[in-house]
Formats: sequence, structure tokens, C-alpha cells
Amino acid sequence: MARRVLVEQGQVVVSNNPEEVLEARGIASCVAVCVHDARARAGGIAYIMMPSSLVEDEGCPAGAFADRAVRTLMSQMATKEASSENCQITLVGGAEMLGATASDAVSGLGRRNIQAVESLLRTRRLGVANRHLGGHRARDVGLRIADGQIAVAER
Repeated sequence: MARRVLVEQGQVVVSNNPEEVLEARGIASCVAVCVHDARARAGGIAYIMMPSSLVEDEGCPAGAFADRAVRTLMSQMATKEASSENCQITLVGGAEMLGATASDAVSGLGRRNIQAVESLLRTRRLGVANRHLGGHRARDVGLRIADGQIAVAER
């Protein structure tokens, strides 16, 4: 039976335990970056809350901001013998909640999170295999470490 590991907002969790399934729940305007390397049999999730750490971030976890979270996630994946060339990446979230629209400069947080994450991944030359982004509903995601299987459910 799989051991479920909950990834909370602002966390980066990486594993090479094939018995584990990493789960992030209630992903709304946040973005979950899910990475899996089949050769290394390792995977991880960064549950990103904000696009940039340029805002006041004292005391916030490394995974809270896109720029720090992507760097931390890929660094931790490397400690599990993962190679960026072998990584499959899935993005989940970026919804516009509470009546916000993607063009709303004040409340378009989902859109800004998506743009920040995709830009950072492009800079690192990391391609995205699957996207479950936007809309107006929160999502849950699970990443099975044994085989990289991703399950996404809308709430």
C-alpha cells in the first residue's frame, strides 16, 4: 500500500521512495510544479504560492515563491541522482478564484504564478509535459514516485 505524503503550501518535497505518493491539495491560484525522473526513480512537488521573492519574504519557506521554489526543487532532485534532461514536468493550478479574471491586474495571482513558473522553467531549459492550469476551480494532485503517474482532480 502506498504511503501518502502531504505537500503543504510553500513546501518543496522530494522523494525516491517508490512506496510514496506525494499529494498537494486545494491548489487554487497557487501552482504545483510536479517533477519525475524515471531513470532516477525520484520525484518532487513544489507548492508555489507567489510569483517572486522580491516581495517581503522573511520567515517564508523556500517553496513559497516561484523563483526560490524551482531552484530548490531541481537542486533537491539532483541529490536523488535526477537529471534535468530526464525530468517530466507537470504544472497544476493557477486558477483565478473569487471572481477574479486573468486580466485583473490586482487579483490575477493565478495568471502571474503561471507566467513566473513557466518563465523560470524556460530559463532552465526545462520543458513542461503536461499542464492543468487556469480556470476557476481548485485542484488536487498526486505524484506516484514508483512510476511518475500523475492524478489531478478538480474540486
